Amino acid sequence: MKDKIFTLIIIGVTILVSGCVTQDTKSINGIETFYHDVYLSISGSPYLNNSVNLTLTAATSEAFGRGNTTLTIALPEGFELISGNLTQNVTLDINEIYNHTIIIKANKTGNWEILGWAGPYWYPKYDGDVLYVNVEENDATVSEIPPICEGNIFEVMECMRTGTVKR
Repeated sequence: MKDKIFTLIIIGVTILVSGCVTQDTKSINGIETFYHDVYLSISGSPYLNNSVNLTLTAATSEAFGRGNTTLTIALPEGFELISGNLTQNVTLDINEIYNHTIIIKANKTGNWEILGWAGPYWYPKYDGDVLYVNVEENDATVSEIPPICEGNIFEVMECMRTGTVKR
């Protein structure tokens, strides 16, 4: 009887602990990432042929620094790099915030995803963020929320295939 009670207690504690030790994650292009300390931002409106600053920010916590860190930005075909480097190697200490800023320009209209990651050299896509950018000739929208495909089945399938949202 004591063995059964002991086994039930162990199972209960295991279930309780496994439910409490989780971290918020999200997926970027199918890669699971911890996102509490890496994010992208754009200053200005990235409409067609307009140069803007794109910043990838990596912030460490009180618990640990990141040491040698690789910051990587992936631009889609609708954007071009004007100034700066898409990859930057830095050393981050505890409670440090690092901003890696580049200048980019949209060279095609459409819906695009800009990706940014930070991590050690052996796993540079450890943490990441994504921006969804809709570029038009004289206007642009930037969002952290992916576009929603709506319409009939054919319009939704085309939207999912191309990323083009009907407005």
